[in-house]
Amino acid sequence: MSHLISANCAITVCTRKINSLLCKEEMMAKLKNEKKLFKAAIGLGTQYLQQRGSTFTMTDSEDVKAQYIYKALVFDKLMQPLAKDQETTQNIKHKLAIWISRKLPADHPLLSGDE
Repeated sequence: MSHLISANCAITVCTRKINSLLCKEEMMAKLKNEKKLFKAAIGLGTQYLQQRGSTFTMTDSEDVKAQYIYKALVFDKLMQPLAKDQETTQNIKHKLAIWISRKLPADHPLLSGDE
């Protein structure tokens, strides 16, 4: 019986590792029009923040805006957070591009690479 429990634990650990690797691979996969998707995410994120009662200053950089939008979306549970050691500006931008790509209709030009 202990061999079955041990085997089940090993399978569970392996499954978690595989899922973790798949998530990281998906995170780093380049999206078509990723820069344009990111710009669209900044636009929609800015509107969302304004509805929450927050805004940016004109002098805030794109990186600051990205981090602020990301943190607000995570706080409001509209986006899964990155692992703490993965919270780089590049990963946050990529995560926002993925977020907006899931909000757009399937036939949107930004998703097909036509724009």
